[in-house]
Amino acid sequence: MYNPNVPGNGVGLNFPSFTAEENLGKLLFTTNQGNINCATCHELPTFSLAANSKSNGLDAGETIIFKSPSLKNIATSQQFMHDGSLESLEEVVEFYNSGIQNGPALDNRLRDQNGPRRMNLTQAEKDALVAFLRTLTDETVVSDSKFTDPFIQ
Repeated sequence: MYNPNVPGNGVGLNFPSFTAEENLGKLLFTTNQGNINCATCHELPTFSLAANSKSNGLDAGETIIFKSPSLKNIATSQQFMHDGSLESLEEVVEFYNSGIQNGPALDNRLRDQNGPRRMNLTQAEKDALVAFLRTLTDETVVSDSKFTDPFIQ
């Protein structure tokens, strides 16, 4: 669990309720192991995009910066990215693994000395990241009628 009172906020520790795959995904997401550290942009504990974030490199030459919502309940989405062009969490992870495009607004955290970063994740690591992202879903919240569309009469 996220705990601001322990070293590293406890994020590097295995969560006993997680599978080994989910814990690996959490480790990849929240630490610099494997030189990934998604949490530098999607900040803990809210998983919201950092205020100083720039483009995610979805489009080559992109100059517009889009904001993203929190990643909480992300697995309930049916379309991903600012334009809805990706249809699964697997596609999102693969995009960040190998598809980031260069552009003037590309966030520096997604660059290396040769241009857009390539994470070079194994299939097991990609699967682990997706498994971890799925743990961010709160089934109680997503099924509670008081959180449904407020415009439906």
